Amino acid sequence: MPKIAQPPDYGALWARIWSKTTFHHECLLFHQFIPVFHQLAYLNGFGKCFFNFNTNKNAVKKSLQSSFAVLAFVIGAINFATAQEKKVAPTPPGLFIEIARMDSALFDAFNSKNLLKFQSLFSKDLEWFQDNGGLLRYKTVFANFVTMFKQQPDLKRELVPGSLEVHPVKDYGAIQTGMHRFRHFENGKEEAGTFKFLMIWRKKDGLWKITRVVSYDH
Repeated sequence: MPKIAQPPDYGALWARIWSKTTFHHECLLFHQFIPVFHQLAYLNGFGKCFFNFNTNKNAVKKSLQSSFAVLAFVIGAINFATAQEKKVAPTPPGLFIEIARMDSALFDAFNSKNLLKFQSLFSKDLEWFQDNGGLLRYKTVFANFVTMFKQQPDLKRELVPGSLEVHPVKDYGAIQTGMHRFRHFENGKEEAGTFKFLMIWRKKDGLWKITRVVSYDH
């Protein structure tokens, strides 16, 4: 009759998990759990063999239940350690409010087709990355907006509620991500599209301007 392998020292594994709090360490610790998975595979593979030979079914069943309980415990420990990880750069509430206000100002100008106001909120060294258009520079971007405003004067943009995220960039400004929806009428029918975006804002001399845009998921 096959011999059931001895389980690893789970107490030692738990002590190692408890002492580590970063995701990097958790990835390394994952390799310590391989014996657990080996034991589960061993028991699962040979369980039917045991039953066919009329061995102690209750003993095998209890071993399986014990092994799955240990696996659940280990997964829970990983989740707990991940929850203990601290954010390196937490977002100050004031920064979120500032960027939300700048987003509103930017797209109020867009929706009203106030090109001068809209353009003033972008840096001259702007780089705009578009998944279906490649890398665009400042002059090309605003030549495109001039054409767009003429051809689609009813085009409106709205921020998808709850999608806005803001993260600080030390000694520079902030990263803004979110989703926005654009609407306009074409041939008497409303057309709408929702896209993802990322914008990098630089605060210089008290003024916020966008230096990088990534527009994607078109």
